[in-house]
Amino acid sequence: ECGPEGKNLRLDYALKTTATSVPDHLRCAMCSGVVKNAMIIPWDSEGRTACETCIRNGLVQNEFRCPITGRDGVSPEDLVPNHGLRKEADRFIKDVMEKMDEIEINIVAEQKKREGRIEGEASAISKSDFLALEGNDDDKVVAVPMREKQSTSRQHRQGKDPFGDPFGGDDVFGGDVFDVDGDKGD
Repeated sequence: ECGPEGKNLRLDYALKTTATSVPDHLRCAMCSGVVKNAMIIPWDSEGRTACETCIRNGLVQNEFRCPITGRDGVSPEDLVPNHGLRKEADRFIKDVMEKMDEIEINIVAEQKKREGRIEGEASAISKSDFLALEGNDDDKVVAVPMREKQSTSRQHRQGKDPFGDPFGGDDVFGGDVFDVDGDKGD
């Protein structure tokens, strides 16, 4: 967002997001964007205005022929700053950006509100929603959501083993794979 290009992109984004259109009197006759450093074109009988950079560059590139009116022999020195329109364009941009800021603040607030609801719902889950398998002090505690275990057991009973247990175990942990005290092949 540095420099004029970044500002133009941000303004374009803000205009789209706020569904705001640029009033015709604030549009540059050359680039059609919001006029920047508005200049009065004294030889234009229609009273159009242009960005200072657009009209100055246009005159030089067209060998001092006005790119708006087609009039020959005009000089960039004849251009006059339109101070009133400059202030109005600045106010317009400021208002659009403030609307954009309000929209962004509302979006962030809504996201935080949703996150708060999700966190609140997560904290409302009780310990009874989990099956805790505990051992002695040397073992780690394993918590498995009971809903997951129940649905997994249901799938296993129906012959749909979600873990692809090749040993035919009857639990969600792989059955006899974990049976370290079982037959040792005596």
